Amino acid sequence: MGALLLGLLVTGCGESGGPDDSGPAGIEDGGEPADPKGAEAIAGVELAARIEVHDDTVRIDYVLTNNSSEQVHVPNRVGRGDEYGRVAQDSNFVYATGTADGGVDLSKRVFATPDTDEMAWGHAPTVGVSTVAPGARLKESLTVPRPLERHQPWGSDYGHGKVSLPEPVERIRFCLGVLPHPLPPAAALHRVADGWEISHGNVVNAAQHLYCSEPVQP
Repeated sequence: MGALLLGLLVTGCGESGGPDDSGPAGIEDGGEPADPKGAEAIAGVELAARIEVHDDTVRIDYVLTNNSSEQVHVPNRVGRGDEYGRVAQDSNFVYATGTADGGVDLSKRVFATPDTDEMAWGHAPTVGVSTVAPGARLKESLTVPRPLERHQPWGSDYGHGKVSLPEPVERIRFCLGVLPHPLPPAAALHRVADGWEISHGNVVNAAQHLYCSEPVQP
């Protein structure tokens, strides 16, 4: 089984912590919603990530190191719903969204509310969050099945048809969102049975810095 391996240290994604593109087509043309840039990188916080693309899986290994003087919060506990509306969390779950250059971002992060007049949400979706103390590390190894399936917390239809991932996929990268302490009140931090959750939304996304790997070609 062939694999493409990437090992690197990344300190941030662009100048302001977000891709700021809306996929291969705009939201009104059935593409991804705009992804506004977030906050600047947090001094002392670094991400080391490695991606292996196999025939039937993508393997991601990452370590987030917090050498800052404050704790940080990482929305890394992504949930998925089944046909009965039950939501489960698994360390292998990631968000998967398309980008303007025909790529796919596999991520654990917060997303802004889609800018559309065609849809309304009664409440914001949530994501589980881990807190990383000063001097501590967060480490995960993920296995994501291929072919990749789109997964975004606000759904796959924003009133202009179902959004799909690019085909073929030209490149894959991994992104991890990190939020400084204290969290904004809009995050609505709350305890659940197995930890803590925060809400997705514009204010929370604006406070997040997105650390991203360099892309690899599948």
